[in-house]
Amino acid sequence: MDKTKMFSAINLGVGGIFVLSGFIKLFSFSFVNALLALFIIVFGLGTIGLEKEIPPIAIKYGSFMFSFLGRGFFYAFMGTLLFSYSGFTSFLGFLVLLAGIAYCGANYVAGLQDYAPRSMRDNDWDDNVDEV
Repeated sequence: MDKTKMFSAINLGVGGIFVLSGFIKLFSFSFVNALLALFIIVFGLGTIGLEKEIPPIAIKYGSFMFSFLGRGFFYAFMGTLLFSYSGFTSFLGFLVLLAGIAYCGANYVAGLQDYAPRSMRDNDWDDNVDEV
């Protein structure tokens, strides 16, 4: 497996973990947890969706998702959010946290940006998106 497909698989896996964790917490019978679960599901579907197609609104408002460092901090944030729960969701949060730390570290490895998937190449997108 080449490195580009590996990073895409990690992104899809993390998105799947978000969706799975969101559905687990959705039925926790607490309004706050259910609301948070909906946000986690939306973020998971967005992460998965970025691997398929990149809409202009994502380029304008979610530009942090197009670099290793930005995506790493996002994954680390979401991982700590999931890690705060108990049980299986905590384990899934730990996995996402590890992926986030690895992505933050990958930002500083020389030449690794060349293997980033299309959804993480910030230099392929125009930073001056005017129309959304």
